[in-house]
Amino acid sequence: MSEGNHDIVMEYYDNIYDAAARLNWEATADQTPPSTPGWRGEYFANRTLNGPASVIRGDATINFDWGMGTPDPAIPADDFSVRWTKTEVFETATYRFALTSDDGIRMYIDNELVLYEWNDHSTQ
Repeated sequence: MSEGNHDIVMEYYDNIYDAAARLNWEATADQTPPSTPGWRGEYFANRTLNGPASVIRGDATINFDWGMGTPDPAIPADDFSVRWTKTEVFETATYRFALTSDDGIRMYIDNELVLYEWNDHSTQ
């Protein structure tokens, strides 16, 4: 990553049963990790991120294990999706991003798709 602001977007959908989504990163050298607080979470009552969000909230981190539950009473326990967005300030360095999900996940950095696992799968 080059030094400066970078837009990060993580999209997630849950099909059925377990629901989990996590994102973190670290520099591969001695850099101070970015620390801009909070994510904008847009929660949809469908798996396709379509229509207006049913819930919009601030999430401190993306570290969720909803199991068989729901992220919010306005969202179904199955067949929902989330788009998290954040602008983060990075130092120049190589970073390793770690994403975990139970079902579909996509990640964009500065509008460039860097991870595409938009399919049903167990936690990986």
